[in-house]
Order: sequence, then structure tokens, then C-alpha cells
Amino acid sequence: MTGEPPEDLGIELPAGERIPPPAPDEIVMQYPAFLAEGTGGVMLTATARRSTALRVLSGIAGERLHDALRRERGMAYAPSGGYTTLDADTALVTLASDCQDADAEVVLGELWGIVDALRTDGATQEELDRDRRAVERMMAEPEAGRGELDTRASNELLGHEQLTMEEWMAELQALSPADIAAAAQELASTAMLLGPESSSAPAGGFCPYATREPAPVEGRRHLQRGRPAGQADVVTIGDRGITYAPAEGSPLTIEWERCAAAEHRPDGGSLVLNAREGTWMVISSLDFIDGEVLLADVRARVQQVQIPSADADVALAVEREAAWRLEEPRQLGGELARLARVLEQSEQILELLEGRHEGAYGLFALTERRIVWMAPEAFLDIPLVEVLEVKLPRIRLVDGPMEVVAKGGTLPFEIRPMKRARELAGRIEQRAG
Repeated sequence: MTGEPPEDLGIELPAGERIPPPAPDEIVMQYPAFLAEGTGGVMLTATARRSTALRVLSGIAGERLHDALRRERGMAYAPSGGYTTLDADTALVTLASDCQDADAEVVLGELWGIVDALRTDGATQEELDRDRRAVERMMAEPEAGRGELDTRASNELLGHEQLTMEEWMAELQALSPADIAAAAQELASTAMLLGPESSSAPAGGFCPYATREPAPVEGRRHLQRGRPAGQADVVTIGDRGITYAPAEGSPLTIEWERCAAAEHRPDGGSLVLNAREGTWMVISSLDFIDGEVLLADVRARVQQVQIPSADADVALAVEREAAWRLEEPRQLGGELARLARVLEQSEQILELLEGRHEGAYGLFALTERRIVWMAPEAFLDIPLVEVLEVKLPRIRLVDGPMEVVAKGGTLPFEIRPMKRARELAGRIEQRAG
């Protein structure tokens, strides 16, 4: 902490052992690799051993890319470099830039040219001195303590060696151009380069990006509800994994041993399966024939990677309320999932309704302590102690908005079904301040 803790501070952690972060999985292919896909920009990603030299390299490469593409060529708005820790020993470096697809090959050439120059000659002493001075200025800021706390907490959870500020500054002072060249050589050895669909790899011996796509599984098939057999999506579940075959498009397979996380969503019964390769699929009991059997089978196979029970308890409570109070909870699945993350463990839901606010369709929730409104791009949190009154249409048969008058202003909500608005208004005013 950066100050004295409050008297009522409580950190209620569930019982259990610390779970170590998963080790990054190596993608078996030849490097450097190139993939032409998408539009609107380019990116290089690479993994290497965590080090002060690698972090400094990512910043210097980002600065060179910014100078070359924005200041000199005017081809991009926001070129940048990034450094993200993955575990105790590994970091992910990114170099990225927006650009027009027609300029992509020039931008790709500039980007790879910067990496090539750094692994040959390293950084200049001027660049190293500038980076060190920037760190010194940052550490002199009043908010620097918070950043150091965040770094120390992350290193503790990842199991990385803790460095004092003096040790870190000594490493920065000792860096040489040769240290940066060695870090750049390591980065280049695992580099993957992405460009738009119409682009080609720059010179440098790039290999096509190619990974193993799991073959579809064999097993029990579940057809999509309400669609003819030849026009329905099909899910097949077997001992090796699960395959989702849309009526139009390519099938997607996630093998059980490659499933990294299974997120329970409070929308009436569904799981989001995330594979280590970055692919994902949603399995809903409402979408398929015998969907309850399908979902129970999937849950049994991914028990080890489901969301921790502390989060799942709230999600299950939201799911039960949604199934009881909402006509179509699936239409608000994203909002219900967000609500589960917002609510506290002991917070009781009194009402859940669908509706509109400022033209956006979303979820209206009343708890014993606040009103929560959620839409795809909107979030309101109104403590009941700040609510002054609730206004309803003067004529009972008119479907007008319900207006919540709070200290911050008046907020109109078109509640559905409207017949529940009067009861809702009474419950809000009963508990309001």
C-alpha cells in the first residue's frame, strides 16, 4: 500500500493453494514466420527471456518505428513497441503499427529492418542514456510508488526475482549496445510477423505461419434446435474433444487437453471454451437438442479449468435470477456476465428486467443497495441512498419511461414489461435515501 490501510479493510480469500501461472506453450514451427490475414495494420510478436535488456530493446524499437513511419514517412498514426511478462522467465515483445493496406509491405520492411539493425549493431549509447533518463524521471513522480507496488505484486505471483530500485537502475546503467544486440537476436529467433491479406513477407527468410489444426472428433452429435438437419449447426462431443460445425463455414475443434479455460456464463446455461491456441467456442444448452445433456458432459470434462468457485457462486446466483425473471436471458448474456463480475458476494438481487436507456437495449438490476444498468457500451451504478424519487407516466395505460431522479440527475428507463414498473418503483422508493 502507498498509505495507511483503512480500519475496515478486509481481504477475504478462499481457502486453497496458490495456483502457479501456466507455462507458455511453444508453437512448433520455423522462425521467423509470416502470416497474411486481416486488414488495417501490421504486428510482430516474439517471446524471449525476461531481462532489462529486452525491456529496453522493446522501447527503443518502438521509438525507431514511430520515427520512421509517422515522422519521416507519414504512413501511420500510432506505431509502438510493447513488453509484457508471461511468467517468471518469459516475456512477450510486440511491435505494431496501423497503416493502409496499400502501404503494408513498406511498413513491414521498415519494421523488420529495425529488428535486423538492432540485432546487428544494437542500440546507440544515446538511446540507452535517453531510456535511463526517462526511467529516472518516472521514478521521481509522486505516483511511482503505485507502479512499483504493481510490479512487485506481479513478480510475487509469477515467481520472478524481486529487484530493488537500486539494482534495477544499476542494470540500466550497465547496459551496452552489445547487450541490446543479443536481446534483439533472441527476439528475432522467435519472431512472427502479421500483415494484411494482400501483403507479402519482407526479405529475411520468412516461413509461412502454420500450426496443427485438430481434426474433427467422432462421438455423440447434437443438432441445432429448430433447424432442418441439413441446415443446422452440429456439435460433436467425444473422448478427445469437441467439434462445432456451423451449417456454413469451417468446423472448429477444441481438444480437452488443450482447453485452457471454461467460463461459466450466467445466461441460462452456457460455457465459453478457450483453447491454448487462442480459439474459442460457446456451448449453450438452449441452442442444441438435448442441450442439457451436452452441457453437463462438457462441464464434466473441463472441471479442472472452470472459473474458481468464488466467482461461480455469484454467476450461478445471477443465472437463477435471470431464468426466473427474464423471458429471454440469452439476449442479455453479455450483460448478465458483467453483472456477475460487478456484484459482491453478499449482494442480493431484488429485480432483473430488460429495457432501454438512451436508445440502448440492456439490463436493469435492482439490489438491496443500488441500481445497476448495463448495455453493450454503457454502465450505470446508482446507490439507492442517492435516489430522490421515481416518476411514472401519469396515465397507467401509457407505456412511457420510468424516470429515476437521483442526486446526479434524472435518468429515464423504458422497462419491459411495463406492468412491473409500478412495483419496481415502489421497491426503489422504499429503500431509497
